[in-house]
Amino acid sequence: MKKKMSALDTQVMVAKMYYREGCSQEQVARNLNVSRPTVTRILKSCLEDGIVTIHIKETNSAMREAEDRLRLAFNLRKVILVPSDPIYSVSQDRVGAAAAEHLLSVLTEGALIGLSWGTTLTQILGHLSGAPRGTADVIQILGDPVSTSESNAAFMTVSLANTMRGRAYVLPAPMLVQSAALRDMLLSEPHMRELYQRFSQVSVAMLGLGGTTAGNHDYLTHGQAIAQAFREVQDRGAVSDLCGAFFAEDGARVESILDDLTFAMPLAQLKQVPEVIGVACGTQKAQAAVAALRSGYIHTFVLDENLAKGILERIS
Repeated sequence: MKKKMSALDTQVMVAKMYYREGCSQEQVARNLNVSRPTVTRILKSCLEDGIVTIHIKETNSAMREAEDRLRLAFNLRKVILVPSDPIYSVSQDRVGAAAAEHLLSVLTEGALIGLSWGTTLTQILGHLSGAPRGTADVIQILGDPVSTSESNAAFMTVSLANTMRGRAYVLPAPMLVQSAALRDMLLSEPHMRELYQRFSQVSVAMLGLGGTTAGNHDYLTHGQAIAQAFREVQDRGAVSDLCGAFFAEDGARVESILDDLTFAMPLAQLKQVPEVIGVACGTQKAQAAVAALRSGYIHTFVLDENLAKGILERIS
């Protein structure tokens, strides 16, 4: 006996046929053997219930030109540029909304989202309320920083998985530890081995972009030895921290002893992820963004207008 679809399943099916597949309301009605007024009513309920959200992209010719320049300069698949606001948190929220919209557009059934951390990246959480049930699971691909905040990866992984109504795979480790021996011991644990094996299944990765110039950088809070190693990385030209790996402004990898202390998705596996989305906001991230984009790991970049101007000034 064929199982009857729930009201939610019907809403999602109608919304996909109408908005994604481009079917007319009459075609949807014929496919589902219902009346056209029924389809109209279901589509209206999709908007009211948040299953479908309509986003009007604020753009102009200058922003479109900036998107094209960035895409071509860094060989990106897509650049999504949003207007900046005098209030930085508003700009961050706009970037988060655009990143959330893009994430939903590229997800396929059974996807596994890899998530790092960052304050701008956190903003996506408030813009995914319309995600269909069971869209994706979420896995943490970078250990947590020392500081406890809503920008840490474990919090974000669980929150995003709950929002997407999927499973959360939390990386039970800090971003880095004091010794390579301790890291090796933790990596030998069965749960940790299983989690690292899942990295190869990630279909979409979302990365925040970190810089290395901030005086209160998290690496400086792990003790004298790690702080000294971090300063040496800075002296050797590292300006960007991408998923726990350092890069110079020309995109070259800057290796250090910190690599053997860090819990993160290996770069070799990150390179194999079909869609890697970088998310950043503000002119202070311009140098770090240039390095991260030149590294070649990012496919789609979501940013605000001020950051775009800063990047274009650095590469012109």
